[in-house]
Formats: sequence, C-alpha cells, structure tokens
Amino acid sequence: MTPAPARFLPLFDNVILAHADRSRIVAPDHRNLVYRDRLMRTFLLDGFVAGTWRIDAGSLELRPFEPLSTEDREALIEEGGRVLAFVDRSADPEDVEIAPG
Repeated sequence: MTPAPARFLPLFDNVILAHADRSRIVAPDHRNLVYRDRLMRTFLLDGFVAGTWRIDAGSLELRPFEPLSTEDREALIEEGGRVLAFVDRSADPEDVEIAPG
C-alpha cells in the first residue's frame, strides 16, 4: 500500500469537523490536542492528523504530536514550503520550523 503524502488542512477543514467517527483520521490520544488550537489547523501524515501548524511573521511553525522520522520531517518541510509560498509570496519557503514532538 502506498502511504498518503504529507498534507496541510486549512482552518476548520470539513475533514476534521464533519466525521461522526473521527478515529478514522484522528487517533484518540490526539483528539484533545487537535481541539487545543481553536482554528483546528492540522497536518496529516499517512492520512492521519499528526500535529498542528500556524503561520507567524512569515514563518510556518509545526507542532507534531509525536517525534517525527527523518522521512516525515523532510516531507513536511517540502510541503510546508509550498504552503508558505502560497500563503505569503514574500516569505522564504524554507522558513519552516518544526517543534520537538
């Protein structure tokens, strides 16, 4: 089976809000962490919510729920750079920061 690529969900995305059974994409231990961010800005790794994100002063800050593999870090930095360039054209797409998980 091919793993799903890293993806960033927008604020209040329907994927997070609409499912009656959110365990299909949000692990039970991560559910409260998702809702700590009032805007529910999340990112997915292999189809599951793996952390939250925010853009502050031209920088994309990622807060993973658990430690990330090197492969996942690289995928998030690559995809995060595209998101940052899309949201703020004056931002440096390499300005993606990942907090310890």
